[in-house]
Amino acid sequence: MLLGDPPIHAENLHRWKRVTESYRDLSLDDQGKIRTWLHCISYPYHKHPKEVTSRTNHIWSLSQSIREPSKIWWKRSLFEATVGHQRQLIDLVDLGDVLGFSYRNEKFEINEENLHNVANRLAEILTTRVDEEGTEHIRTSALPIKFLMDYTDEDGISMYTSRMARVMKLLLKISAGKQKTSIGKSWKNCICSLVSSPPQPEPNLTTSPSNRRAWAGAKRPRREAAASEGGWEDASHPGPSGPRSHREA
Repeated sequence: MLLGDPPIHAENLHRWKRVTESYRDLSLDDQGKIRTWLHCISYPYHKHPKEVTSRTNHIWSLSQSIREPSKIWWKRSLFEATVGHQRQLIDLVDLGDVLGFSYRNEKFEINEENLHNVANRLAEILTTRVDEEGTEHIRTSALPIKFLMDYTDEDGISMYTSRMARVMKLLLKISAGKQKTSIGKSWKNCICSLVSSPPQPEPNLTTSPSNRRAWAGAKRPRREAAASEGGWEDASHPGPSGPRSHREA
């Protein structure tokens, strides 16, 4: 495979497996040395953005070629949708990996034990990008999550939508029980990162009774408000515009 060839994906997996057979027989340490060597010898000569992307995708594809075939879940269409945007393919694959896109069934679980690692990794990918030299930068534009929506589980439900909803549900549950602690604040910041919304400080409730009443009204859950205003008959119903939830973890 040459630097200009498409990166690894489900449709060209067997070709990548064939040409990387000798590479995959090496130890993980030697594989890492080869990827570093490829980067070093090509870096001084290929600095055009298109060349940089090709090199990044090629070296990344080498690292992915050691996966089991069933774990290469992304399709050629994901690569084609991200052409011209450096590292978007890699970041979107990372998101899918964290949310277990390799498992279209109930083998993938999100629970309170692994929630911390899952949520923080999701927030990291969504808010931070890494350049070719490994330097982190705050994202100035959002990842095109829409390209992941077509990847569905065995029931035909978008895995990104259903599994992110499960993460958010657990985060909100834990955050609600720890609001007065520094841990609670860190979870709140994590939730805000996942929805791309900066946390807002709560106003001082000791100013006056009227202010307290106003703040209490503002904090009333949207579903409760909708139900009391003649909207949804059941305030616990997610409503027509809510995310389509999957099975509970």
